[in-house]
Amino acid sequence: LGKGSLAKPSPDGQWVAYIQGKNKDAQLWVMKIDGTGHKQLTSFAQGLMKSNFYNDFAWSLDSKQIALIYRPYTPYWENKIPEASTINLINITTVQIKQIATIDGSLRYFSWLPNGKELLYVKERIGDLYHEPFDNEWVQSINVQDGTIKTLTTFNGLQQRLQPSASPDGKSIALMYDADVQFFDCMTSLGIIPANHVDSKVARITHEMKLFAPRWSNDAKHIFVQRDYGAYSQIFLLNIKTGKLSQITHAPLNIENYALSPNGE
Repeated sequence: LGKGSLAKPSPDGQWVAYIQGKNKDAQLWVMKIDGTGHKQLTSFAQGLMKSNFYNDFAWSLDSKQIALIYRPYTPYWENKIPEASTINLINITTVQIKQIATIDGSLRYFSWLPNGKELLYVKERIGDLYHEPFDNEWVQSINVQDGTIKTLTTFNGLQQRLQPSASPDGKSIALMYDADVQFFDCMTSLGIIPANHVDSKVARITHEMKLFAPRWSNDAKHIFVQRDYGAYSQIFLLNIKTGKLSQITHAPLNIENYALSPNGE
C-alpha cells in the first residue's frame, strides 16, 4: 500500500492513517484502503516521532476525524522541563486542525470513548524530568467539544502499564495497575473504575497475575487479557463478576499481540 509506520485503519474500513517520513519530515498521512489517495495531514516543525511516548493518534468512531497527541521532543541531557502535550482534532476531508487542549505532561494510551464525544488517555509526569520529587499518573478523559477534562483516578507513583480500556457500553474502564506498590508497577492487577465519575477508587479484580493488554468482550461481561504464565504469554478470558480466568490459546510460543474481530467472536 505504501511506505510508513504505525498504520491504523479507520473504523469504516475505508482509510488508513500512518506516519510517513523521517525526522522533521515525519508527518501524519492518510490513504484509501486500496493504497490510493495519499494525503498529508500535519506539518509539525519537529516532525512526529515514531513512538507512542511522544505522539499517538486515534480515529473517531465515524471515521471523519483523527485525534492526535503531539509533544515536541526534549533531549534529556539538556535538563530542561519537557514541553507540554497538545491534543488536536484533524478533519481528514478539509485537513483543518483544531487544538482542543494543552496539558503539562506526556499523554499515553489514547482512545475514543464509546460515546464518540470524549477521549480517554493517561497523563504522566516523571518527577526527574519535571524537577519534582515524585512521579504521578492520572487517567483522564476530555470532551472534544468544550475541552472539559475529568480526572477519573490518580496514582501517586509510576504506573506505566495502565492501558485503560473502555467497555463497549461506556460505563466502565478496565486498567492494569499495581494494587500493592504505588511507586512502581512491579506486579500488575486488573482493576475497574466508572467511566463517568471523578477521582474514583479502583475496584481490584485480580490478584498476583501478570496480566496486560485488556480487551472487553462485546457484552461487557468479560475481558480478554494476555497473561505471562510460566515460560510463555497466552490469551485468557476473565469473567469480571466471578473473577474466573479461562485460558483461550495454547500456542507453542509467545503471543506478542492480538485484536478482537468486530463481531467479538
